[in-house]
Amino acid sequence: MKTTLVVAAVLIASLCFAQAPVRNDLVATTLPLDGAPKAVPGPYKVMSEPAFGSPGHVIFRPEDPGKLPGKDKLPVMAWGDGGCAINSARYSGFFTTIASHGFLVIGSVPQPGAERRQQNADDLRKAIDWAEKESARTGSPLKGKIATDQVAVMGQSCGGFLSITLGADPRVKTIGVFNSGVQPARPESNEDAVQKVHGPVLLINGAERDFLSPASLATFELINSVPVFYGARHDAGHTATVDHPGGGEFANVASNWLLWQFKNDKRAAKMFAGNDCDLCTNTNWDVRAKGYKDARNEGPAATFYRGSSQQAWQNAGYKAALAKCKNPPQPFAISVAATPATAAAPPAPVLPPTMSIPGVLEARQSWKAVWSWEGNNVDGPIAADNGAILFANNDAGNVMQFDPATGLAKIAYASINTAGAVSRSKAGTLFVAGRGLGGGIEVLEPSRKMLASSFNGAPLECIGGVLNDLSADAKGGVYFSVTGAAQSGVFYASPNGVISRYGKDVPLANGIILSPDEKTLYVTNGAIVYAFDVDVDGSLTNQREFGKLQGGTGGDGSAVDQQGRVYVATGSSVDVFAADGKFIGTIPGPQGLHGTFFGGRDKKTLYGIVFYGTWGTPSARNQIIAIPTIAQGYTGRSK
Repeated sequence: MKTTLVVAAVLIASLCFAQAPVRNDLVATTLPLDGAPKAVPGPYKVMSEPAFGSPGHVIFRPEDPGKLPGKDKLPVMAWGDGGCAINSARYSGFFTTIASHGFLVIGSVPQPGAERRQQNADDLRKAIDWAEKESARTGSPLKGKIATDQVAVMGQSCGGFLSITLGADPRVKTIGVFNSGVQPARPESNEDAVQKVHGPVLLINGAERDFLSPASLATFELINSVPVFYGARHDAGHTATVDHPGGGEFANVASNWLLWQFKNDKRAAKMFAGNDCDLCTNTNWDVRAKGYKDARNEGPAATFYRGSSQQAWQNAGYKAALAKCKNPPQPFAISVAATPATAAAPPAPVLPPTMSIPGVLEARQSWKAVWSWEGNNVDGPIAADNGAILFANNDAGNVMQFDPATGLAKIAYASINTAGAVSRSKAGTLFVAGRGLGGGIEVLEPSRKMLASSFNGAPLECIGGVLNDLSADAKGGVYFSVTGAAQSGVFYASPNGVISRYGKDVPLANGIILSPDEKTLYVTNGAIVYAFDVDVDGSLTNQREFGKLQGGTGGDGSAVDQQGRVYVATGSSVDVFAADGKFIGTIPGPQGLHGTFFGGRDKKTLYGIVFYGTWGTPSARNQIIAIPTIAQGYTGRSK
């Protein structure tokens, strides 16, 4: 694959295109027809007709909807015209190809006598409204045949701007943006509009000859909360294959995307997904992706948008939510800089020398930074398969998988309500803590669902503080800590989602980890580490002081090794305790070291996560640091 433009250059270029007039010769660039791939029609004969009762729209659909298999219905694709021209005539071949695969396509036509104007987002909303009404209209040949819960909006050039706008409509499940992308000067397609998109995104452009390909790539860089596929077709230009018979190659891409998204067509999915996906291995295309399990997800830290997710206390609705609690807690907040916009980027943390700890660490070993990213974006990490790492992204609202061997990462799970920590049980169930307003404990694997989001019939916000760390047990439940409130402490979400509270006088409850045999739970509380006995039903008894931190006072994320030793991040070190609570030694680290875990293929690498800069400002940064150990992390669980 050819190297793509760097993000900074892309953003500058997209700004320039937003302000400069566009020449006709730039718009008219097309893929030469000679030798180009041909449009591949589907199994249905297509007809076109005016949209009944909607003179501004034209539809393309299978001629006989009765030939659809079983209870199959027609998903909807509403189209935004190039130039926002209110005239879809030139896209008739493109529409015909898509409709032939079993879709209802809605384009635009000028209304007789109407004043000339540009197409806008309301025109596309009205197209969706029409489909909903037509599906229910008595006498309609499409009554009961339209899948009104499967709606896509796509558009080319200016119409692509409109598709970004419609991405916020709750009815729209996916969008396709052809030869288009973010334009800061346009309200319908600026960075704020992109962040409101809530379903998978297809971004297709004409590569070097397409003057909006930089904007297309910039859009890809900005999207991190939903899956997104980016494809640049070399030599296609801005008009690309619009005028090719049947819409040409771009019609095939659009058809397969819709077949994948709405009909779960595995053959169609192979165009986009998998390490050997059709476009991935096609030398005519440069592709990238986020949110899909293939190599195109991957990138270094700078590839990923830092995000703007909010913890519950940052949400504008936080005080109103607390007011509804039976016993409202004191509001929680983290102090931020008075002038966050001017906060300067901080220097990288100093990684101090370490000392030998018998059975744990050799003296000659030292910390090494393996990952660095903007924002509050590394928390609650665990080991993953083949030496990789899974960690939660607070600001980005996702879970990321990172491979220290290559320095590359990818988004494993998107659209999380301000992700705070991850934990995987011995059985393989993966959980994440959602710190946003209305958050809770969510299951990510084997299937995604909410496990627990209320305590004693009230939202978790009514506890006060902030949902912090997790430790999943083999029974299917999760222990978690809540920090910073009078009712803070240790909680257990049972396998059926019922939450119970344990612990006394632990307002700073934070790092939480089960022993290898899961008979003991360790919880940090400032400079104290508490231990609890774990009963058969998951309840906790016998709270006691396990140990006192020596290398720092801010007890946080913790880990265990094969020998049952306990490793605790202190804010400036990792302190190590024997299974009986005896202090063994300190591994000095940088200021801001707020979590630790074992990883690597043999689990003989101790990792630390480091926050530096000012929380909640542009200076906020996170690092993952690593040091080889003699000790081996516990292998029966991810952490």
